[in-house]
Amino acid sequence: MMRMRSKAPPRLPVRRRIPRTAVLLMVACAMLVGATWVGPQSLPQARAGGPRRPDIVLIITDDQRAGTLSHMPQLRRRVIRRGIRFRSAYAPNSTCCPSRVSFYTGTYSHTNGVWGNAGLFGGFQSYDDSSNLATWLNGLGYRTGLFGKYLNGYNDLAFVPRGWDEWFGFSSGDGRTYYGFEAGENGRSVDFPDDVYSTVETYKRVAEFIRSTPDSRPLFAVWTPVAPHRPFVPEDRYADARIDVSPWRPPNYNERDVSDKPRWVRRQDRLAGRDRKTIDAERIAQYRTLLSVDDGVGRIVRALKRGGRLPRTLLVFASDNGLMWGEHRLRKKAVPYDGASRVPMIVRYDPLIRGPRRGSDVASNVLNIDLAPTVMDIVGATPGSPVDGRSLRPLLNGAAPRVRTRFIIEHHGGRVPAYCGARTRDELFVRYSTGEEEYYRLDEDRWALHNLAGGGGWGAEIRELRNYARDRCDPVPPGFSW
Repeated sequence: MMRMRSKAPPRLPVRRRIPRTAVLLMVACAMLVGATWVGPQSLPQARAGGPRRPDIVLIITDDQRAGTLSHMPQLRRRVIRRGIRFRSAYAPNSTCCPSRVSFYTGTYSHTNGVWGNAGLFGGFQSYDDSSNLATWLNGLGYRTGLFGKYLNGYNDLAFVPRGWDEWFGFSSGDGRTYYGFEAGENGRSVDFPDDVYSTVETYKRVAEFIRSTPDSRPLFAVWTPVAPHRPFVPEDRYADARIDVSPWRPPNYNERDVSDKPRWVRRQDRLAGRDRKTIDAERIAQYRTLLSVDDGVGRIVRALKRGGRLPRTLLVFASDNGLMWGEHRLRKKAVPYDGASRVPMIVRYDPLIRGPRRGSDVASNVLNIDLAPTVMDIVGATPGSPVDGRSLRPLLNGAAPRVRTRFIIEHHGGRVPAYCGARTRDELFVRYSTGEEEYYRLDEDRWALHNLAGGGGWGAEIRELRNYARDRCDPVPPGFSW
């Protein structure tokens, strides 16, 4: 039996109302850097009798690495084969909460101020929810709903953030996020029994949200299952599912010689036999949790199809960040390497992705900050506050081969020192708060085995990327300085 609690007093926003002078300053800055600024009061409204705006469905998994889609047949058949897969999609700050804020706002951490999952510069308490995809779309007449994990540190389950018509959200701080979980449902806290699996419960609610939305009203549905986040608990019926994947042993796995790496990597002990077995078992468990996610993808697409919405739905599948599987001796995220920063990202939108483009791969570097401007471009409106990302429309309709050639990466510190850096298709540059640097030629050294920052004749290339990062990591992460 579910236990319900009374509604708590409304939670006051962390940040005070922005003074008029500050707003004018932001507008001026946005004009200088080319960002898009539209005051909330000037957001375009849904026109009575006009063409209905497209529906938007966003699916964000948790800690799912790129390249883990092999056991997701529903996703492959219903989304990948009818959409576009971005092979070079990244989270510039490869940490859960900052990445999710970037999805919702279209901004880097240095713009939105959310640097980590907790503490003074991280978590839900650091996020200003007054301007984001939910508020922008809700202002356009969209029915909005979130179902699943929200942000780390979201613990007042009676609080419903701004912009959401339907709310079923939880955090993942205590590990009870698969079975025996607690969620906030439209202003009340609800405990679920141990036989209710959160992935299934949330995707059922997404499907019902789709079915219950009047056909005359566009919808924005966000499904954020906790899978495949630690503690990697599969649904009972998939607990022993066969996963045909070979042990993960790339050249940088349990790297023997890390003498060229920064000090924080050199301090990592090599993985012992027990550690290697644990990583192998956890990797299989992650795949098993994704089987339920795949079921949810199928359920959601069927609901869209039966309601006649699928032909006009922008459907995005992505992850907040990845997770290291033993590369460079690491088992964490929040690091600049591909295992943590590269993520799956697939977009299906039938009106733009047609003919031979369906089922194709795109190599352009794309980022989580591109989602919000893409959505607003597709719906024919401008964001309600400045964005750092770029619309992916030119990649969806084939008008351009790329939207950027380089981008910055950033992190605020902790177990991994604060860093700023830059990434291109073929290069990775990182500078840490310790003064140490890394530079890899990924076109020749895919696994980042040879740090060239200490020499090797690449001084000009390193200076160029260092200057690029210095200009754009502004403000710098807490604890970092050039």
